[in-house]
Amino acid sequence: MTELQKQRIVALRRSGLGYKKIAAVVGVSRDSVRYCCKNSIADSTSDGEGCRMCGGSIEHSVRGRKRFFCSENCRRKWWSAHPEMRNPKPGAVYTIICAGCGTKFESYGNRSRKYCSHGCFVKSRWPEQKSESNIKGVLL
Repeated sequence: MTELQKQRIVALRRSGLGYKKIAAVVGVSRDSVRYCCKNSIADSTSDGEGCRMCGGSIEHSVRGRKRFFCSENCRRKWWSAHPEMRNPKPGAVYTIICAGCGTKFESYGNRSRKYCSHGCFVKSRWPEQKSESNIKGVLL
């Protein structure tokens, strides 16, 4: 197998083609394509795939599922920014009215939730915010 064929195999594989289709295009056996891909594409981070949120490099383990995010923080930010990509179960989304501010919000999997956010909970639980000068006066 020539270097040109190897480069073409790697390029076709990165574009998403399977071993059989690549073998038919290049004119070699499926096993040769598989061997070339296994040896040429050492890890999937070198193919330009990075974190969906920040584009940073991802550490892939040998076993397990493919990773899409470099950290838990990036994963949470991305899913918060792309709620339309979620695939919720039909009965698991509840529409609730916030006990603090009265706005409607959706809760996934928790029917007993009362507040739309932590900030709303805090404002309802402790309505008076004492200023720093009042607190210092009480302590002295």
